Amino acid sequence: MMHFRQDDDVGVSQYGLSYTDLPYSSLQKLLLLPSNYSMNIRDSNVHRLLQASGVLHTLYDLEKSIQPVLSTIESRGLLISESWFNDGLSKRRNDLNHIIEEISEYVFAEGNTINKKRVIDFLVNNNLPAANNNEELQMYRNLHPLYGLLLKYNNQQQFLKQWGNKLLAEGRRTESGVVIKGNWQSFSSFSGRMFCKQLPLTSLPKAVREFIISPDERVILSLDFNNAELRILAYYSKCTKLLEQFEIGEDIHFQTGTMIAQAIGLKDADVAVIRKTGKQFAFALLYGAGTSMIVNNLRKLVPTVTSATVSQLVTVFFKTYPEVHLFLDNLEKDSHLLTPFGRIKPLATFKPTQKRNYPFQSSIAVAVKQLMLIANKRFDVVHVIHDEIWILAPTREPTVVEEVIEEFYHQLLKILPDFPISGFIKVEPIGGNTHEHG
Repeated sequence: MMHFRQDDDVGVSQYGLSYTDLPYSSLQKLLLLPSNYSMNIRDSNVHRLLQASGVLHTLYDLEKSIQPVLSTIESRGLLISESWFNDGLSKRRNDLNHIIEEISEYVFAEGNTINKKRVIDFLVNNNLPAANNNEELQMYRNLHPLYGLLLKYNNQQQFLKQWGNKLLAEGRRTESGVVIKGNWQSFSSFSGRMFCKQLPLTSLPKAVREFIISPDERVILSLDFNNAELRILAYYSKCTKLLEQFEIGEDIHFQTGTMIAQAIGLKDADVAVIRKTGKQFAFALLYGAGTSMIVNNLRKLVPTVTSATVSQLVTVFFKTYPEVHLFLDNLEKDSHLLTPFGRIKPLATFKPTQKRNYPFQSSIAVAVKQLMLIANKRFDVVHVIHDEIWILAPTREPTVVEEVIEEFYHQLLKILPDFPISGFIKVEPIGGNTHEHG
């Protein structure tokens, strides 16, 4: 058994390889070790494990390379306009007041507070099940309008707390706005997805994004992966139909949503709803969700969906993409995990759904970090949100951004030959994009 020590500030192995570049928790996840491993990073077995596995060694080198970029992102933070805390939140506050007014038709509210006991009394008196959390409110929302209203109330309260009061408390006021920062981890899960603690900036809502501003005369641009999971699925599964769809530029989520709409007789639905329905279904299926979970997810958009309908949709989907079905089944059965750099057998125990999810999460994490390193050579990388990065770019240098993307494409195709690369990255401006004062 390997033994590792839990502190971050020890050592160089007898082979000269330093393990202080990564925090203990990141190293444990990168090496795919069980959480109960006792770690002593002076142990030569760490070196041997990395040297014996080209996959792990490559991932380790990537993680070392990304640390300075993350450190800069963490120290710089994001600049948010003061107007967010007034104008930006005003709609949310108004929405909360309207929700409270609607709840008051059933349960008397005092100010902006809903008395939990009065809610329970109302439900009991009306022979309705009590709901103690958002999951139960979601479960019972078709039984009575109050459940849905309470769910909206809780979500709005949480939003205002997280992105209003807490954001302001944790931020630092400047002449230009409020600087918000978090604590970044480059390997928060086994797959290597990045995460920001203290403030969950990787989950920055779209409403807040609109108020992010540049600290100087440059603009903030988002380099966002387009259909990352499905492209990775098409690549690994060698699915003919999926690869063809990417080649001709079809909107796969819309096509899937159209299939669902036809199956359930949904007519005259909004295009956005059709696409979102297709996206939720595909992702749920991709990540191994069961029928009941898929039903619950789809019912938020299409209330008429049933278990029988979902079973029918699954059958149709896998008939359309037969290679996908075989590939996903094999992932769950395999004792190894699939990474962009090859297969590796973990020492930690993975459930079938985790083995199914790992290739997609890991591949996206690697691609994001590769893009960060390439972009960082020419621009300031200021933020990461799941499968997109933000850069500070001069307003008059669009060709340089294109060069970064082309270099990234070139590097990615070295790792994943024949990957459906066309249109993979979308470039969009973020927030005000200008230096604001006051």
